[in-house]
Amino acid sequence: MPVLPGLREIIRVSTRSQRVLITGIIAGKLEASVAHQATGVLPDDISRDPRAESWLIFVDLAAGVDVQTWLRDTATVAVQQLTAPLPELNTSVAVCTVGFGAGLFDKAGHAELRPAGLTASLPKVVPVENHDLVFYVFSLSDAVVADFLRAVATGPSVAKAEIERGYQRTNRREVFGQLDGLRNVVPKADRAKVAFIGDDEPEVPEWGRGGSYMAYLKIKQDVAAWQRMNADQQAAVIGRRLDGSRLDLPAGTAPEDEGTIATGAALPPVASHVRKAGPRGNPNEDAVRIFRRGTPFIECDASGALTEGLQFVSYQASVDDFLTILQRWMLNPSFPTNGAQLDALFTNNLATFLKGGLYFAVPEDDRFIGAGLFDAAGDSNGVLQIRVVVTDQSNQPDPMASLEGAAFTVAGPSGNLAITTTNAAGRATVEHLPVGVALTVTETAPPPGASLPSAPSQSITLERCKPELLRFLNPRSGTPDGYGA
Repeated sequence: MPVLPGLREIIRVSTRSQRVLITGIIAGKLEASVAHQATGVLPDDISRDPRAESWLIFVDLAAGVDVQTWLRDTATVAVQQLTAPLPELNTSVAVCTVGFGAGLFDKAGHAELRPAGLTASLPKVVPVENHDLVFYVFSLSDAVVADFLRAVATGPSVAKAEIERGYQRTNRREVFGQLDGLRNVVPKADRAKVAFIGDDEPEVPEWGRGGSYMAYLKIKQDVAAWQRMNADQQAAVIGRRLDGSRLDLPAGTAPEDEGTIATGAALPPVASHVRKAGPRGNPNEDAVRIFRRGTPFIECDASGALTEGLQFVSYQASVDDFLTILQRWMLNPSFPTNGAQLDALFTNNLATFLKGGLYFAVPEDDRFIGAGLFDAAGDSNGVLQIRVVVTDQSNQPDPMASLEGAAFTVAGPSGNLAITTTNAAGRATVEHLPVGVALTVTETAPPPGASLPSAPSQSITLERCKPELLRFLNPRSGTPDGYGA
């Protein structure tokens, strides 16, 4: 049976209102193991090879296509042939991650099993392009990719296909010449935890456990403008020297030896990429992580001029983590302090978003790609997901406010079952709750800047296929002034 969220809202009204979405669903017991994790998310010998090239192949299926049959008989066969060992080499030369877009679930007749994160919105500065599928390929051979394209990007079942390309780096430096990936999920042992979805993510139906949310951005970088800057100016933008060391530490300091950035520190500058994308020292903020797997690109634009930049790809167990870093931090002029301005990379168009989209990297299945989407539901247990969304006076999402620190209790007939607090992405999860029993959810402490004249409570019963909507009202105190206020 399909899984739908039960929904609660807590709305704060005044100069800036706060809306808390409490989403309760019945989450399956399926454990995500290595055998079920989405293929190609973690680095391998092929994707790390400096000779590798990347392909992002976006496919839209024609209306009325039997999606299950196409996935089984066309996409799965094509991916198997793409990634199979070449007889002449006795080894594989390509790896592929398959991502489903939001629209594919409608075409498959299973909109109710769409992972909830695919309904999220990218910042307005990102031109959104939504496609049914994306195949993210790393390959050492264009020939095998050409065969793959003939299989998945042509024929009556396909309405449209688009291709984006990138290349693997030989020296770990991106197109501005800066060392990249220095703090890309450290320690490396945490990468699977950051990228893959397990039982603690109730918004993803059972079939998706072991999958990963995949965020894509095509970012143009103004290399000429960058080269007109001197070394000190470039370091101030990134927050690091050319050797990769952070500006507040001695030259040559290794990334693994970096400590926290002191509150109020002048270096790195508050608008530097280091300060905006990877704060250090606040446990709630440090818990928000994504695993980046992008590649640089170079191409000719319509005028014939070279265009360079980044095919940004990241994997994360929660879309909220990606949006927190991009929207609430990098594109928030009031983070980490009021008046910080945007991430310096996006000032004066040093970097520009060309397009983007959100996808769900499907877990590996021995039957065919996405087979679990078409399975009947199995046993389940209750999981409550609390998400905080801040809106402004006109009830529009406010991407600049802090979401962390809202406290809730969950009680059953016999008393309190759990106490939880939202993190910097505005999320808190309570697992192992009884199903079919009335639960009471109470906000005991609001996020910064809000007041609670009383402790309003609401009831929720976790049941499959039973969406609900309730609201709590309480005022926000004072006038908001920057992130966290």
